[in-house]
Amino acid sequence: FFFKQKTAYEIKECDWSSDVCSSDLPEKQKQEESGGLTVDNSTAENYCTIFTISESPKDSKIIWAGTDDGNLQVTNDNGKTWENVTANVPGLPKNTWCSKVAASNFDANTSYVVFDGHRNGDKNVYVYKTTDLGETWISLAADNIETFARTILEDYVNPNLLFLGTEYGLYITIDGGKQWVRFKGKVPKVPIYEMAIQQRENDLVLGTHGRGVLIIDNITPLRQLTDKVLSSDVAIFPSKPYIITNPKFAYGISGDQEYFGQNPSSAALITYYLKKRHIFGDMSIEIYNSDGNLVKTLPAGKRKGINIVKWIVRKKPPKVKASSPLLVFRTAFGPTFPPGDYTIKIKKGDKIYESKITLKPDPEAGHSPEEMKLQFETLNKAYALLEDVSFTDKQVTGLRDELSAAVKNVKEDEFKNKLTTLAEKLEKMHKELVSTNPSRLSGEIRLAEKIGDVYSGVISYSGAPTKSQIERLKLLNEEFLKYRKELDNILNDQLPKINSQLKELGIKEIKVLTREEYDKS
Repeated sequence: FFFKQKTAYEIKECDWSSDVCSSDLPEKQKQEESGGLTVDNSTAENYCTIFTISESPKDSKIIWAGTDDGNLQVTNDNGKTWENVTANVPGLPKNTWCSKVAASNFDANTSYVVFDGHRNGDKNVYVYKTTDLGETWISLAADNIETFARTILEDYVNPNLLFLGTEYGLYITIDGGKQWVRFKGKVPKVPIYEMAIQQRENDLVLGTHGRGVLIIDNITPLRQLTDKVLSSDVAIFPSKPYIITNPKFAYGISGDQEYFGQNPSSAALITYYLKKRHIFGDMSIEIYNSDGNLVKTLPAGKRKGINIVKWIVRKKPPKVKASSPLLVFRTAFGPTFPPGDYTIKIKKGDKIYESKITLKPDPEAGHSPEEMKLQFETLNKAYALLEDVSFTDKQVTGLRDELSAAVKNVKEDEFKNKLTTLAEKLEKMHKELVSTNPSRLSGEIRLAEKIGDVYSGVISYSGAPTKSQIERLKLLNEEFLKYRKELDNILNDQLPKINSQLKELGIKEIKVLTREEYDKS
């Protein structure tokens, strides 16, 4: 495209590398440098490249265009006529490059424009807004913006939320441009050439010079910074529903030209605003399920401004014997918490602030609610069984060690043999409950490893477990109950008699680990 005053000229094919902007070229040269095509008006005096163009989302007949010689043109009749409104812009030096024009997402007559004079040694900020199709303009520049701007972007949800890309990083306003602040959250002080909002994810995408593409995840909290929020001591923003997914693994080998970005967090995000930094007293975040039971306590972010706290929506991995590498590998993840509504409570001193967060099953999993419910129930049965086996093994080894220690202080042979025999029996039970070989290549599989195999298979698939998995878990549970019954008989029948004899001999009685103590450990 080329512009001369109020007349627009269109060239459908052009060698843009020439970037012709001269009034002194002979007609033949103009034809050659424009790809051999002749413009509609051969008497045109000035030709310049359109550097930025924007069609109004509210009215497709309105199109804005800015050129590299400082002109800003607008049409409201699909390009039949154009008007140069540059002269209406206050305080703008002549021929200042129009680097960005952005039609408003909310009003057809509103637009934002950025002019850039650094090529002429002018590093002042030229940012303007019109609400009457370019007839009048107001400046949005501020003293705290360090140097010249390159681009501007209006949010598509909140018209007061604007983003300004400058030579020294990103600036944000939440009041339509009255006040600007530089965004410092991992956005370096580099030139920002272009910006866009990915509407599905609500992410702000920045095209920079020297730092590639930067993405600011989920700008939703910025949209909600109203005067009411800013005046509140604590304000919890509505949380995006968390989609429950199972762990996924991928392996690959890339060359030396790989480009990659950080994956989005797999945690649920709790976002809130603090008017002041919390310094004194306790502050924490508690998560409660729909039954009112506490399921998680998290440390709270205490900084002034927006805080984001991650909630890993999973139970801790089941407690298993660390000496079994195979078992540890297969139980690296805990089950997710079930779908439903959860209550968030931020406790700040003696005050409590509440909100809600929802966990939803993955709609793209391709499984029915009944199948996913069965998967959840089966997985948690395997989880509980692994914990039961681990606790039982801990009791077994603890009692074995206590008996072995007591033997050293017993002189009477019959009693000593009784303690030794029981300790050996417990050692045998320990080796049947869990693998004791620290090598992953040993191939040693015991009850815990068998349960871990079922657990690993079920947690890796969002759908219903197979009948064989369900049946196998049932048989493994029955096998465990035999060990549990045998140990309970020892604890309830034999141990009281042993402790009675130890007490008579003046030897310290044997204490067995309780489940409550184990769960707290």
